[in-house]
Amino acid sequence: MSRFTKVTICATSGALHDLALLAFRHPTGGVQLPAGSVEQGETPESAALRELLEETGIDRVTALECLSFLSTDLGSSNGVLLQSAVLKATPWSTEPVQGTSLRRGLPVRVLTEEAGAALICYEEFDYDIGVWV
Repeated sequence: MSRFTKVTICATSGALHDLALLAFRHPTGGVQLPAGSVEQGETPESAALRELLEETGIDRVTALECLSFLSTDLGSSNGVLLQSAVLKATPWSTEPVQGTSLRRGLPVRVLTEEAGAALICYEEFDYDIGVWV
């Protein structure tokens, strides 16, 4: 059974009496904390440091503490994209679907596999309008 693990970074700066929490405004997802997926062979701690660097440019951390840990069993028909994927209409298509791709780390449901390709289902919640798309 495969597992899906995400990390969220609560990066702070300042003294205890004047502590600041790092958050940013994502172009489509609203105000967020740095976060991401733990990649294959990576520890949650190293994933947190990598995500912090990728999303903020911060490469110097004075203390790292795990506050909580959550890992989800995906089941036999679910998986996580290990690399970004360009979507195609069929496994034999040479051209990708215009402007459609999925980033690594997304959980997907594998519907079928054929000719080295997989037909997947990906669902995403739209926080702006509060519906699944």
